[in-house]
Amino acid sequence: MSSEHTKTVVRHLAHSAAIDQELAPLIFELWKAQISTSASCQESPKGRAWIRFSSPADALSFLNVVIKYVPEEEPFYRRMIGRDKTPRDWKYALEPEQVTDWASDAADQLNWKPPSRVAFEVTIWIPTDDVSVVAALLKDYNGAA
Repeated sequence: MSSEHTKTVVRHLAHSAAIDQELAPLIFELWKAQISTSASCQESPKGRAWIRFSSPADALSFLNVVIKYVPEEEPFYRRMIGRDKTPRDWKYALEPEQVTDWASDAADQLNWKPPSRVAFEVTIWIPTDDVSVVAALLKDYNGAA
């Protein structure tokens, strides 16, 4: 996350993090919908926010919740799935991430254990002017759930 943006602490159940102010409502609604994230930035590069989801399943849950509320003919829908191949289309990346386990010894000291597995995280870049729309859609979903 970039340190140049004003942050606010977002809390929901077991989640708590300092989140860029412009993304805070969206991240809160994601967590409320039981969709886990691991990082985010409200604008990097310019004109795009990004959210890193803790797993491909979390990213798919996010997309399936949002797409449920948007008619297929809407430009928003078309940007989301990249139908028109425009510069404003949402961008996606799947990245491997080492999973490191930590263990406490008899003296209650944390000890690093060699990475035991690899997991995938998904990053989605969203045009910044879509962020408030997505947050509102998730809020509607959470209100209906």
